[in-house]
This record gives sequence, structure tokens and C-alpha cells, in this order.
Amino acid sequence: MKTIYQFKEIVEFSCFGGSTKWRESHQAEYEEARSWLTLYRNYIKGLTPLEKRYINRYLNDDDSDEFRQVDVRNLINRWLTEVADHPLNCLKEISKEEVGVAISSARKEAGYSRRVLASILDVNPETLKAYEQGTRTLPFDVYYKIIQLLQLD
Repeated sequence: MKTIYQFKEIVEFSCFGGSTKWRESHQAEYEEARSWLTLYRNYIKGLTPLEKRYINRYLNDDDSDEFRQVDVRNLINRWLTEVADHPLNCLKEISKEEVGVAISSARKEAGYSRRVLASILDVNPETLKAYEQGTRTLPFDVYYKIIQLLQLD
């Protein structure tokens, strides 16, 4: 996980220091960094001056008495609602069973028998059956072949 400072460096380098070729080849990284940086800056804008100083000092391990009055719970709750709940931070998970159903459906839609697809993938038909039933974890190399062959997202 990158820090907000790393995101800032990516955005600044892309805007001011990187070549056009670098920007083109790192477009996705730049867009992600810019999104996180925008969320962070919007969050910081909503803080009081005392809360901003607290965060800066906290990041620098300063445990000053000045900050005894900062409502840390409120800071955390605001962070969770304004930044942590953002779609970039809420990735969806999928079970082995859901993956298996998607593979089985796509295989049938593409007109492949289990035996033919297993042969193309260089796996045993029983192994492919286990993938489709969600009883066996799909290795990345096989998963990548299936995505390409059956044109899955």
C-alpha cells in the first residue's frame, strides 16, 4: 500500500518531471494516485487547524499536550466515511464457487466441452471440473489462459 506522500510524488513527477512517454506508460498509476490524493486533500480541507496540526505532529511522533483536546475518534470516523469507503478502497471479493460458475457458463457459451477446454489448458478434465465446481483453487496461469480464451472480464 502506498502512502499519501508516495501518491503525491507520482502525481508531481507525472505533471512536472516525467516525460510524455513516462506519463503514457504510467497512466493507470497516475490516475490512481491522483484519485487518492484528491480524496486526501478534500479530507484535510474539512479539518480544523488544530486537527491538521495534530495529524502532522502525529505523523512525526510528537505527543504534545496541545492535542489532548483533539477528538481523535471524530478524525477517524471522518477518515473512514470520506476516504476509506471510497470505491478505490472497497474491492469486491469473489468465491471459488462464483469463479467456477463463470468459467462453466463461459465454456458452454463458447461451445467447448470440458474435455476439449481441459486439453487446451493442459489440465486433466477432472481438474477443470473441480475448478468449475469451486472445490479447487484455480492457479493464476490457468486462470489467465481461461480469461483470454473465453474472453472473460
